[in-house]
Amino acid sequence: MNQTEFEKKVTAYKRERIAPTDGQKLIYLGEVNGLCPLCGKSLVRNGAREVNKFFEIAHIFPCNPTVDDLQQLYGVELYGENSETMHNKIALCKNCHYDYDKNKTKEKYNNLLKIKKNLERVYSVNNELADCNLEDDLRKILPSGRVVLLFMFRRESN
Repeated sequence: MNQTEFEKKVTAYKRERIAPTDGQKLIYLGEVNGLCPLCGKSLVRNGAREVNKFFEIAHIFPCNPTVDDLQQLYGVELYGENSETMHNKIALCKNCHYDYDKNKTKEKYNNLLKIKKNLERVYSVNNELADCNLEDDLRKILPSGRVVLLFMFRRESN
């Protein structure tokens, strides 16, 4: 794909910025387990009266790419249907978000996209497991004492 074809693809992909809802912010925060996926800092802290947020929702591929962004990101995968889908956004600490936006490279983009895809897989599996009622199924096939030990181990190992 040449530069012109890539720019046409980007034009079709980009959308007007849409601020995430509070519910979406919680999903993004849960997806990263409350930690910045780039530096590991906690994204929320309990204050004296309220929980303080130290994160922003970042676009992985910019919703309004600059000429420099287009040059730096030439040929990368555009993940999701458009720039405003949840696939193209991720919770980052404010410092990492600023650094990512101001110092974007293809390497950083591909790394963040890989992190996002892995987080989505883990989040999806965790949600599916949360919907399963494994305890009832195990009680049917194992003596009750073993089930208790199994679940005590499972909870402690998380």
